Amino acid sequence: MSEIVDYIKNYLKNDKTGSAIMLVGAWESGKTYFLQHELVDALKEEKFETAVVSLYGKQAISEINKNLYFELRIKKALNKFKRRKKCNTSDNNLEPKKSSGKPSVNTKVGGWFKKNAAEVGRTVFTLGKTIASGVAGYFNVHVKISGEDLYRLYKSIDLSNKLIVFEDLERSGVDVFEILGYVNSLVEQDGAKVLLIANEDEIIKRLSGKSVLDDIKKSANNSETKTERDVPYTLLTKYREQKEKTIGDTIVYKPNKPVAISNILASFNNKYLDRCLNEFSLEDERGIIHEIIRIMNKLESDNLRAIIYACQKTTDLINYCDVELNLNYFKRIFLGIVAFSLRLKKDNALVWTCGSKSPAELGTDKFPLYEFCYNYIKSQMISVSQIVEHSDAFLKEEELKQKKAACSNVFDEIYGFPTNEQAKLEAAVKEIYELLVKNDSVPLNVYGTLANYLIAVKPIVDIPEIIDKCKEQMLANISMSEVDDALISNLTYHDGVQLWDADQIEEYNIYKQNLLRAATDRKNVRLISAVTPDDWESIIKDIDNNLDRYIGSGSVFGRLNIPSLLGYLKQTDANKLNNFRGCVMAIYRPINIKEFLRSDRENLIILRDGVNEIIDNKSAKDKVCLLQFEWLRKELGQIIDKLQ
Repeated sequence: MSEIVDYIKNYLKNDKTGSAIMLVGAWESGKTYFLQHELVDALKEEKFETAVVSLYGKQAISEINKNLYFELRIKKALNKFKRRKKCNTSDNNLEPKKSSGKPSVNTKVGGWFKKNAAEVGRTVFTLGKTIASGVAGYFNVHVKISGEDLYRLYKSIDLSNKLIVFEDLERSGVDVFEILGYVNSLVEQDGAKVLLIANEDEIIKRLSGKSVLDDIKKSANNSETKTERDVPYTLLTKYREQKEKTIGDTIVYKPNKPVAISNILASFNNKYLDRCLNEFSLEDERGIIHEIIRIMNKLESDNLRAIIYACQKTTDLINYCDVELNLNYFKRIFLGIVAFSLRLKKDNALVWTCGSKSPAELGTDKFPLYEFCYNYIKSQMISVSQIVEHSDAFLKEEELKQKKAACSNVFDEIYGFPTNEQAKLEAAVKEIYELLVKNDSVPLNVYGTLANYLIAVKPIVDIPEIIDKCKEQMLANISMSEVDDALISNLTYHDGVQLWDADQIEEYNIYKQNLLRAATDRKNVRLISAVTPDDWESIIKDIDNNLDRYIGSGSVFGRLNIPSLLGYLKQTDANKLNNFRGCVMAIYRPINIKEFLRSDRENLIILRDGVNEIIDNKSAKDKVCLLQFEWLRKELGQIIDKLQ
């Protein structure tokens, strides 16, 4: 923004047109931030003073005069007055000595005006008559100015080396034409230098389609009195004409987003934000600044105030946590809050729902919003324990990613064997074997492809025995893992290299069958091999916790050893029977369950018959358990009918 700063400096030093200037830009684009953190400081270095007045909510020119007067003079005078009061409270005390109530601010200021009217007369000499004419009346105080001072006031206006800035023109309660007339008086009659800051698009929207005739009718209480104008004179035309008379140049503010965002983050003096800024250069696309810009582009928002808000909320939240956080974990928290803040500026009614989509819908897919962040931002609820718990989970996730990245690198060596070196291939095979032995980083769903390539490189390395060990280890790993239909599909259909030797092809086909057999056996073994009560309690708990996976597999009770299950149920207590019934109902509750688990019907009939036998023989543990079995029999009958 150095070009804008240089232009305004030149305007202050050299402009002779008697015009104001205007800086225009969209809401939340950073105009105020630029003013407060760049322009004011830059002008101060050149010995220019800046008086900034927000027009937001102002209802009369007298209010603007009051604020401007305070900016230019009264603040200094009041500070001087406060110093005097500290030195001699009896002389400067504004409160009546016997009064028990506290005087209002206006009473204090008004009292000071009355007691120091002569000083006001002297200080107002430094102001233009446009400002002076409206100030004293605001406090209902008569400012005594001598004839000589009055003459000097009108002839010797001194507003040099000062820039008067009026912000939020489009948000003012004062008519825009009245403000332009007021500014015109300042620049033409008083020689002031004035900068107006506005979202001009909003002004144009407000004035578009309206005519002066509409305005006249409105002010005349909807009177139908005709005017001499045959063609409506639009307010937009009037605005453009009056602006042309008052405003010399209009500067379009288009922020340098990387610089602006970097300055915002740096202004918080937070160790994590500082480390993020120092991690990469400002131009590097990998840096946090460009991550923020990508989020802004994705959400179609350039709202820099949302970035400030996100920085504030993140730093406030993290300050409650004494634990040192991983920088990448901090970035995930912060960038999730950035996305949520940008969304909030568009829709403040956003709420967290119970669905799993909420984190991504309130943040982004890449940077989901943590629930503890949402609770703090929306309800000021702090949960340091959740910050720490999610930190631990994040670190485990990062560790797994690093292991998978290491796998990817070593797999690339094998996958690129036709153009690789034998020594590198042998080193990769050894590393793959070590990874398989650890069994914590190589995904099961790549075993088919991996086996294909290992068999392919076997004739061209001098360590075929290590490749055989890799194959054995993959079978062992599958036999100890949770297996589902998706894994079996991955082992059946996968990418690979075309094998060129008949012995290789036969070896691969036999090994693939062994892989599939191990996976299929493992898929069923856990459900059919339960013997002890602990086995069954573990299975029932696992089914209850993973309903979708079990239902999606196409069979649950159809794979259970029902006689063994009945033996467990007969010996267990009422509480565990109740839990078992809940598990059964959870599995078979959906209306369309027969589309998924029709094959379970036969085993459920066997189970119901066994329950009938327990009831008939009264072989349950006690009468409470017997009641549980009666309820179970009824529920099983309903499920069997549903599956028919």
